[in-house]
Amino acid sequence: MKKVLVMLMLVLGCTLSAHAQFAIKAGAGVSNIDDNAGSDAILSWKVGAGYEFRLNNLIGIETSALLTSKGCKYKVGYDIEFRPLYLQIPVMVNFHVVDNLVLGAGAYMAPVLSKDKFDSMNSVESGLRGGVRYGFNNGLEIGLDMDYGVSKVFDEDEDSHQASAAIVLSYRF
Repeated sequence: MKKVLVMLMLVLGCTLSAHAQFAIKAGAGVSNIDDNAGSDAILSWKVGAGYEFRLNNLIGIETSALLTSKGCKYKVGYDIEFRPLYLQIPVMVNFHVVDNLVLGAGAYMAPVLSKDKFDSMNSVESGLRGGVRYGFNNGLEIGLDMDYGVSKVFDEDEDSHQASAAIVLSYRF
């Protein structure tokens, strides 16, 4: 819990910077675990807020705090859904390619808030993140976020990694 509070303080500290742009975000997509157990994708969601500090007209650094659901479905005679809840904290380098079009790449750390009955999962996930978004002149944006966990999901399974993609709507002011 101490680590989560420190990360939230860092995110809020970034919000006090000049030349920054605040955004609220919400999205839905699919999530799965890349493993050898034959899992199926499930619907996932995310909601949160972020700030982008523009270094210049081309490059910006963005950090966010997102409440994110991930997981998968296993079939073992019947369906078992695995739905952990994370506080995902990404740090992205955004490239403002042309007016209103942004490409981003970065990394994230995500402490687990709810393990969803699976005690053997690790308490923090880390991974790589990419995205693209298009902004309209009224502050609304639509984008696609993609995450791939580089840390393993379960202690006993070296090959279990989260993967997700979501369509995200945001409003920047």
